[in-house]
Amino acid sequence: CGTNTGNFTWSSSKYSRFCNKIESIKIVNQDSAYGNHAVTIVWTNSANTLQGYLTKDLILPANSTVELCEAPKYMNAGDKFDAYSSFTDVISILISAKKIT
Repeated sequence: CGTNTGNFTWSSSKYSRFCNKIESIKIVNQDSAYGNHAVTIVWTNSANTLQGYLTKDLILPANSTVELCEAPKYMNAGDKFDAYSSFTDVISILISAKKIT
């Protein structure tokens, strides 16, 4: 994911005994001063093996929101999302999930 800044990790390993059903992923660009920003979200498993990209260099216009999930996504225990933005402190990512017991 290069040298982008403003990264975070959301990990299902916080609920290591459970799988998770991802209901919704929203990306919000709250920046009105600098404009558009590229966002990448990487999905890896517990061994850090790439499972796929939810977004790769998605250009998100200023003051906009994108919904990523049209259908639920299922994560195994230990899977995680790593998100990277081209600018720090202006992108918010909202993830709604259910624990599957």
